[in-house]
Amino acid sequence: MTTLILTHSACFGHDPGPGHPEVPARLRAVLGAIQGLDGMDLAFAETEAAEAGALACAHETAMIDRVLAAIPAAGYGALHHDTLVSPGSRAAALGAAGAAFAAVDAVATGAAANAFCAVRPPGHHATRDRAMGFCLFNNAALAAVRAREEHHADRVAVVDFDVHTATAPRISCAAGTVSSTAHRTNTRTIRERAAIPRTARAGSSTCRWRR
Repeated sequence: MTTLILTHSACFGHDPGPGHPEVPARLRAVLGAIQGLDGMDLAFAETEAAEAGALACAHETAMIDRVLAAIPAAGYGALHHDTLVSPGSRAAALGAAGAAFAAVDAVATGAAANAFCAVRPPGHHATRDRAMGFCLFNNAALAAVRAREEHHADRVAVVDFDVHTATAPRISCAAGTVSSTAHRTNTRTIRERAAIPRTARAGSSTCRWRR
């Protein structure tokens, strides 16, 4: 049973700013851990980047244009208080979205039994019309819509395991409505605050990165 591991080299080029916890080293650590696994049938592949227009299946066109226009030629741009972009962010975000599409295509056509996308920036907090929570676009929603519209899946489950408050987008597409369910730990602990530095205090309803 082959598990397809999809990534894109441009994902290392997204720089969210000094001191930000979502750094390229996280992706290197994930890929290093996967490559060190024994006894598993893994196939690694560099995916093709998505076209910006393809993101319109889950995002408003104005939002896509706004996000891409905010990416600077040098330095940093801000989309949200915790979501910064740099010159490499466009290629990284489109590479990550391309991986989401390719993962669904591979599993739906039987080319792989399952797939894992080792990409960044993250893609589970952005809404249909807003980048947020380190995420430029919502790769989880893009994958779900791909499964519904392109591969005619009757139902799609999106389960978000996170150690802080997550965003569960509701996406309407030609094949119907795709809703995701966000799961999180009930109580913030010292371990959780260590996992996500600069997050909110225990018991708070939001989790925000602050300088």
